[in-house]
Amino acid sequence: MRKLISAILSFTLLIAMTVTVCSANGKEYLQKMTEDYKNEQEAVKLAVEDGYSLWEKYLGDDPACIDFDLMYQCYDLYNNDIVEAYKANGSFSDIISDNYVWIVPCFDKNSEVEVAPIENSEYGWKIRKGDKLENHSNMSNLDIKNNIDVIFDRYPDTDFDSIRVIRCNSKYDFKLIYFTSGNEEYVYPYFYTENPKWAKSGEIYTAANFIAKIKENYGENNNETQGGFAPFVKGNIDYIIIASAAVLVALVTTGIVIKIKRKKNEAV
Repeated sequence: MRKLISAILSFTLLIAMTVTVCSANGKEYLQKMTEDYKNEQEAVKLAVEDGYSLWEKYLGDDPACIDFDLMYQCYDLYNNDIVEAYKANGSFSDIISDNYVWIVPCFDKNSEVEVAPIENSEYGWKIRKGDKLENHSNMSNLDIKNNIDVIFDRYPDTDFDSIRVIRCNSKYDFKLIYFTSGNEEYVYPYFYTENPKWAKSGEIYTAANFIAKIKENYGENNNETQGGFAPFVKGNIDYIIIASAAVLVALVTTGIVIKIKRKKNEAV
């Protein structure tokens, strides 16, 4: 089963599913979308060829640097704050953008990986305007294939309704493989750096549980991920209240002393 799914993944590059279809197990789900994705991949390749001057600028003129076999689809989130967005919408699927980009990895002479997003517009697939090639995250297409294999292995008899790869912006240091089965939503995080204390790469969480973990560790507004003050305030609220009261008393005392001195000077 695993070898068959791996072969299908390698052939079709069906990494992120764009629409919800009738429930099917991993093998059937991928087979249903094969032709549509093959055609789309060809359109993306043509877009890259049309914009080849941009690739040459960063990679030189070696077409072998571009590896179409490793490209994959990736979705963004509507709202940068996952906790607030989830709270407002009630489901994870509602905070995932309907639009996606193709991430096409390429390699320079030192084998360092970079990517350029290819997005769909009214004029067809184009290299995203204004984008330079970006440093590729630790999660490559091969990682995604392996991770989806893991999901299918853990849920061999499960019917899948949707599978998507989601890239979270710089506020969060991870990508997610999101999938649904029945009425339940799941996420499979992949952290770019070392695992935080509250979650691990490669663990499967229900979306609700994952959101709860973010909220528990970062608070409602998740300011810790941006170096904000919320975690500090939350952990030191008693000290802040005492310090604020002390400052207030000092200011009042200073004002009284100044007022007394002024009266003495006026009396003299």
